[in-house]
Amino acid sequence: MKKLTFLLLCMVVLGTTLSASNPKKPAKASSHKPDTRADFTVTLSKGSNVSGIWVIEFSNSSGTYQFQFNNNSVTIPSGTYQVGIHPTGGASSNYTIAGSVCTYNYNVYGTSAYFTGVPCTCGSGGFSVN
Repeated sequence: MKKLTFLLLCMVVLGTTLSASNPKKPAKASSHKPDTRADFTVTLSKGSNVSGIWVIEFSNSSGTYQFQFNNNSVTIPSGTYQVGIHPTGGASSNYTIAGSVCTYNYNVYGTSAYFTGVPCTCGSGGFSVN
């Protein structure tokens, strides 16, 4: 019993010594700035006659964002992107692949599309495969 009491006493003294020699520092005020980037909403439309699974990729120096065309809307950070649209299984039938972003219109007839310098900076736009 004395050994147990001695061991317990040593642990209490050691714990007190450690906490006294290493006091907790007060928290610093955060210098984190809020994210002021605007978001860009993209409406994706896939015609009922379009077969297979299609994806759209937005790429720039900040990263790549990939989404499936499911007649939905997606949100990406505002910026200028390279935009690729293609079926996931490779070549497909030819379709009209179009986009309307800010004041620019894009239009290709084929199995895929690649648009460069797309300014996704005005709040919203859309792409379609028909």
